[in-house]
Order: sequence, then C-alpha cells, then structure tokens
Amino acid sequence: MKPQAIEKAKNRLRSAESAVSAMFGAKTGQELSDAWTNFLVHSQAIYSILETGSGKQGRSAGWFGRKKHERRTDPLLRYLHHARNSEEHGISEGSIALHFNPSVVHDHEKAKNIETIMLLEDSLSPQGVSMAFRLKDGSIYEPAQKYYAPILALHTVVDTQFNDSFDPPSEHLGRPLENGTGHGVAVAGLAYMQALLLEAENLSADSIAT
Repeated sequence: MKPQAIEKAKNRLRSAESAVSAMFGAKTGQELSDAWTNFLVHSQAIYSILETGSGKQGRSAGWFGRKKHERRTDPLLRYLHHARNSEEHGISEGSIALHFNPSVVHDHEKAKNIETIMLLEDSLSPQGVSMAFRLKDGSIYEPAQKYYAPILALHTVVDTQFNDSFDPPSEHLGRPLENGTGHGVAVAGLAYMQALLLEAENLSADSIAT
C-alpha cells in the first residue's frame, strides 16, 4: 500500500468524521441533508484512494479485492455505495426523507392518533424544526415544546441504469443494526471506514519494513 494513498485517505476520513458530527448537530432539514451527502461523498472516496494505492498485484491488491467484495455483499456498505451514486448521479430515488420522531409528543394518546405532521411557517428557525400535528379526528395539536431536531429516514435507492434497488440496511457484518436511521447507518459506516484505514495503514507499514 502506497504511503501517499494512506495520507489522502486519512484526509477523507477526517472529512467523513466531521460530516457525521454535523449530522448530529443539524438544526434544520437542509443542514442534515448536506451533512449526510458530505458523509457519503467522503466515505466512499476512501475506497477509490485505497484501490489506487493498493496496485494491481501483491498483498495489498489481494486485501483490497476482499474489501471490495465485502462492500458488494454487506447490506450497509452496499447501501452507502449506491446511495452515494444516487446523490451524485441523479438516480431517480435518493436516500433522504426527513421525518420526525413521534416520541416528541409527550401526550401518548395523541401520539397514537397522529395522521400528518405539519411544518409551521418558522420551521427553518435556527432553533430547530417547528411543527404541529393533525390528528385522525381532524383536530390540530401543537405540543408545548416547539422545536425539534430532524432525524433522517432512509429510502430504497433505485439504480435505473442496472434496474436494481437497494433497501436501507437492517444488518452489518452479520449483525442486526441497532439504529437504522441515517444517523445510525452513518455511525456504523464511519466505524467501518476507521477500521478499514487502520488495516491499510498496517499493510503500508509492513511493505516499508520489508
């Protein structure tokens, strides 16, 4: 593994880490959307950099081939790869849909009877997202707590070029995902990228030593 590739990949990893932090700090849907897109771009760029750095043959090439296969077969890694392509290349269905957690409604009877969520006029306030709820009986309920941070619900990604679709992941590396929201998927994906780069760095150190 070429040392230059490791340094470039580290830069992308730092950007991916910053993007995940921005997701958790987002106050509006636009901020969350931008942070998710940045995470997809920077995390997937790590693969391209390591592929170039691993060369065409030898130990590094074999290692990267196994990692590329893992990306094709692991539900979370595969989803992130195609979600990134969707965001950058205009595939018909993207991965972003902004939803809001009904648990913010502290009246549990009302929470069970929510029909629609309505963003209020000041929904883009720096304080967060302002919203009210239309209940099944037609009445409007505005909680005492006015502002809420958005969460990210993932959609199926459709690749029209190959007529294939990729559902949001429910497992990763053979284990169920504890959190299937965009935030949870990003955290799990980031942890994988951190471990991936550590492996690549060890390969680079071994090649220098020999």
